[in-house]
Order: sequence, then structure tokens, then C-alpha cells
Amino acid sequence: MKKRVGLITFHFPYNCGAVLQCWASQTVMERNGCEVEVINYVPWYHRNRYTPFKNPFQFAMQRMRKSEKIKLIAWCSGFARAVYSWRLFAKHMPREKKFYGFINKNLHLTRMYRSIDALRKDPPKADAYVCGSDQLWNVHLTEGFDEAYFLRFGGDDVRRISYAVGADFTEAKNPEAELPELLSRMDAISLRERKSWAAVEKATGGRLPMHESIDPTLLLTREDYESIEEKPENVPERFVLTYVMPNESAHKVFNAARKMGEKLGIAVIDVNGNPLGINKRIEDNRICSPGEFLWYIRHAEYVFTNSFHGTVFSAIYGKQFMVMPHSKTGNRTTELLAKLGLSQRVAKTGDLAFAHADDPIDYEAAQERIGALRKDSLDYLMKNIGF
Repeated sequence: MKKRVGLITFHFPYNCGAVLQCWASQTVMERNGCEVEVINYVPWYHRNRYTPFKNPFQFAMQRMRKSEKIKLIAWCSGFARAVYSWRLFAKHMPREKKFYGFINKNLHLTRMYRSIDALRKDPPKADAYVCGSDQLWNVHLTEGFDEAYFLRFGGDDVRRISYAVGADFTEAKNPEAELPELLSRMDAISLRERKSWAAVEKATGGRLPMHESIDPTLLLTREDYESIEEKPENVPERFVLTYVMPNESAHKVFNAARKMGEKLGIAVIDVNGNPLGINKRIEDNRICSPGEFLWYIRHAEYVFTNSFHGTVFSAIYGKQFMVMPHSKTGNRTTELLAKLGLSQRVAKTGDLAFAHADDPIDYEAAQERIGALRKDSLDYLMKNIGF
């Protein structure tokens, strides 16, 4: 008999890595005897971050809570910024169409939930709830601790585990006081990085099994992802690809890619997904769906990135790639590359990235490491779901 699993994660952002890690988790569990539903939890603070039509009252309150200055000024500023953003509605819509087209086609969603109260009132029926992966326990992204991402809903007969969750409590006011209660209903915990391991272990009093797991995207193979690729339009035969998250490291990525494009005499394509274009110097700046993102990675001659999932998929597809880590979240990328024996793909500057882009990559050894990590992580996941 199949186990029913409710999966809660960041499945809705306009971020290719976020959507693909959700699809990977869903796919892996289904292949291993589970009936999976993605819990369609989209709280207001997330929706207001990504929607092309922001609610000015909610956005103003969000700005006011975060501000350390005069609260009224912060509220007025937030309200004005939200209303001003409406002028960009038409530019944001193509991105919304691409992402939600992919999401609705490939993810098995429950009904919409807007709050933890809604989840408690009518929780999805399941034998197990799984939270993860992505930065679910990063209080900067979730406006403090969000109890939904700690699985604090549903009956006591449901198993609750995390899988490869990213955690960062540095902006929490008093995590030592809050975490023990937040984690009290969990049956097993898996983190993706070591950064917050000690804090979580202390909060549980050592009573729970803990596991360091790989990102769910690495539980699948290149062939799996080729099945959901979507070919974009008007792509040159040869190109260098950039994929970046907004950060000061982005200019290093772009500089390295431009040099490589000039050396080879081929196009440089940026697929950061921002309709306004965070880099005006790369002429070909595109919005892509998660499926198109995979196609771009597979067909690029070189990939330059500061993104964790840009790195992951470059390795999965066996590309020549270089990483200039994001200054705030780069630890997860460097930790992963160390596990795969690929630390030499990290560069501090664009010049160094360009200079070492052709250095050989031992993908045979890297795939052996991925295989071992994959087995270990999958064993944890399926055992703790209840198989």
C-alpha cells in the first residue's frame, strides 16, 4: 500500500532551483512507493514578494516591522513602493505565465492554503508530512519562524520529518527559546548544510535522529531532467550561459562570461529571470521557465554562476562551469563542491574564473561521490517516511 505524503516547501517562487527541487522531491518519493501531494501553502508575505500586483497595505506592514527607524516613515515608504511597482505589471506577467505553466503541469498540488490557521483547520490527509528542501528555516525569508514549515499542523498520528532543509537563525530574536517548541512534533530532522546543525541539535536535546542530506535535485539524474526540458525560442547554435542571484558577486560572473564569449566569438545569454534585467551589459537577458532553464544548461558551452542550483545542474549535466559564490549564501555552494571533489571550480574573481574555465573536470569521480551521497540520503528519506 502506498504511503500518502504531504510535501511542504518553496514551490512557487520565480526561481528555477526552488521549483525544480520540489519536482525532484515529489518524483523521488513517487518512484519509491509514495503518493505525493505538494501542500500549496503560499502565505501573504511570500505572495507579496513574488506577485506582480503587490498589496500595498501588507507590503507597508512588512516594511514597518523590519525597520529600525521611524515606523510611520517605513510604512509610508512601503505603501508607496508597492503602488509604484504596479507600473511593471505587464513586464512581470510573462515570467508568471512561464513559471505557473510549468508548476501546474508538473506538480501535484493540494488546494491553496494562505495561513497556518487554514492548515490547522483543514490539514491535508497524509501518513507523513515532509518539509524541505530549500531555505524553509531561514527566518530572513519567512518573516521570522513560520510554524507551517515546522509541520505544526495535522493529527498526532502523522509522521513529521524534514529533508535537506536550509536553516539560518541569525536574524531570529531568541531562537534558543523558540526552537524547542517548534521542533517538538518532529520525528526526524535532515539539514542540507552544517551552519545551523548545533542550534537544531541543542533544541531537540539530542532526542531525534539527525542527518546531513544532499539537495533533492541531486537524487535524480540528467536523464530524469531531460524528460521535462522545454526548448526556448530563438536560441543561437553556440552560447555561454550565466545564471545569477542578485548580489555583488554577479558582476564577476558577467565579466567572466563576456570574456569567454569574446574569446570564442559566440553569444552570451543570461537567464536570471528578472524581467527588469539585473545586468544591463549582457544584451541577451532572458526570462525562462524551469524547463527552459534545464535546456539552456544542457546546451551551453560554458556556465558561469553564483547560484547554488546553477552549480548543481552544471554538475548534473557535466558542464564546464565556474562559480563565484554569492557573498551571503555561498557557503552552501562551497560545501557541496567540497563533497563532490570539485572545489577547484570556485573562483574569487571573474578573471580567475575565465582563466580556469577550461581546466579539466573529473566527472567520473564526482559521479561516484554523488552516487554514494544519493544512496545515503535516499535511505534516510524513505526509512523515516515509514518504509
